[in-house]
Formats: sequence, structure tokens, C-alpha cells
Amino acid sequence: MLLVLPYLFIELYFSLAVGAQIGFSWTVIWILGSFMLGMGLIQNAHKSIMKNMKLATLGTLDAKSFHDASTSYFIGAILLIIP
Repeated sequence: MLLVLPYLFIELYFSLAVGAQIGFSWTVIWILGSFMLGMGLIQNAHKSIMKNMKLATLGTLDAKSFHDASTSYFIGAILLIIP
């Protein structure tokens, strides 16, 4: 928990600094947009990962599609964590 606390203060500082530069409404739009994009990527990646798991059980797993789904899931999670 002590490792997370400085991150929260740093994120709060940068959110306030960006909000002061671009304005409140653009900050809210940015946060909501990154949330919706992150949720969309995670939902889409989840379906792709499940499809890849089925292909893995059949022995026909394509490494590129598995990598693409994992990367999409990772980017979606980052967009949800960091506004």
C-alpha cells in the first residue's frame, strides 16, 4: 500500500496540472474517452483471448493473433488505470 500512495499523489498532481492547462471540460472528455476506449479494447481482447484458448486446445494456435489480443488487453488496462 505504501508503494501505491506516491503514485496516487503523482497522478493527482499531473491531472490537476493538465486540467489547468486544457480546461475542466477537456479534461473530463479526455478521462471519459480513455475510459471508453480502454473498456472497448478489454472487451474485444477478452473475446479474442477466449478464441485463442479454444484454438490452443485444438493445437492450431497462431502466435501473432495471441500476441495481438494480449497487447490489446494490456493497452486497454493501461488506458483504464492512467487517465
